Amino acid sequence: MDRIRVLLIDDEPGFTRMLKMNLERRGFEVMVENNGACAHAVALDFLPDFVFLDVIMPDVDGGEVASEIRSDPGLKDVPIVFLTAGVS
Repeated sequence: MDRIRVLLIDDEPGFTRMLKMNLERRGFEVMVENNGACAHAVALDFLPDFVFLDVIMPDVDGGEVASEIRSDPGLKDVPIVFLTAGVS
């Protein structure tokens, strides 16, 4: 059986390293992208089954990245979970 492919998109490398390590320990195949501007291209190349996406990033925000992913016919049905460290 193929492993579930997870794409982590977050501008904090320390956070993505920790999450990647924990997901891989549980058997997931994980790809990390720390630059929101590159995220759509990485998603097209990796073809994830699931995306964790940071809401607040310095280059392109998570909403824009999600819109790019949703507008792509090959990625439009991939579940996206938004993450944020922001507090109100």
